Amino acid sequence: AWGRDNLAPVSGAGSDGSFRHAVTMVDSLDTLWLAGLKSEFNRAVDWLKTNLPNRIANLGSDVSVFETTIRSLGGLEGAYALSKNPDLLKLSQLMGDRLSQVVSAAGVSPYTLGGGFGGMGCASLAESGTSQLEYNYLSQMTGKLGYAAKAAKFYDTLESHPGLDGLWPNCWGSGSGKITMGADGDSFYEYLIKAWL
Repeated sequence: AWGRDNLAPVSGAGSDGSFRHAVTMVDSLDTLWLAGLKSEFNRAVDWLKTNLPNRIANLGSDVSVFETTIRSLGGLEGAYALSKNPDLLKLSQLMGDRLSQVVSAAGVSPYTLGGGFGGMGCASLAESGTSQLEYNYLSQMTGKLGYAAKAAKFYDTLESHPGLDGLWPNCWGSGSGKITMGADGDSFYEYLIKAWL
């Protein structure tokens, strides 16, 4: 998938989805490092160093904020944590800057970079409650505390809405939807314990 988002398993060709920023390469960096494939890791980092800044600057309005945060920002940060390659820190900050632009002062993330809601038709728990780890680490790495503070603001926002003993419905803003550990809710609860730890 070199430079493309996805790898087609039958043809072996790369293709782009809505991301258009080599998301498979970014998401695989930590695996390459852990597997001892340092030559492949370094080739990927060189490609990303040259090509990813322009792709970040031109991310489309249809790009998922949730997926880009966990896969791309998280992928860059994980690779940096393992390798300490300063190019990955620069790319992490570029990606973090781009994503944090669309997070509101209340810590609420839209469905896509262009705004809007996902399949639930509302701002879901997962969209806003699954960025705290990435932003906390970005603040740690850069010394810029604003990333972590902005993401953590969602917890204050959420607590001002009715819940049930620490559980909230997927559509937390309107109090509708359902309380679930499935889609649109699972990663919020998963991140609560990880962020606390």
